[in-house]
Amino acid sequence: MIDREDYEDAVQRGLRRRKENPHAVRARLDRKRQRVVVTLSSHDEFYFFPAEVEGLSHASSVNLARIEISPSGFGLHFPELDVDVYLPALMRGVYGSTEWLAKRARQATADIR
Repeated sequence: MIDREDYEDAVQRGLRRRKENPHAVRARLDRKRQRVVVTLSSHDEFYFFPAEVEGLSHASSVNLARIEISPSGFGLHFPELDVDVYLPALMRGVYGSTEWLAKRARQATADIR
């Protein structure tokens, strides 16, 4: 069980991280270009293609239309799909788990042959 002091330390670390790093303040689906556009606290925009992301790759526009931002601003939740994605990982080009990425690589190699 976590004690009060550890909890307070974790809250403070989270607040510092949020202050020091860009985080999502808005997220929307751009249906025309089939991408999710995220506006960051730094006023920059970041986008990704759901077709390239684990859990979102086969989702319809209807399922992708509603996007919730986590309280920290580092996570996006797609309630229609019950899928969560970690924004810092997406921004580093990590679109899924190691296993999922390996499976996609194998499929892509098989498609080339």
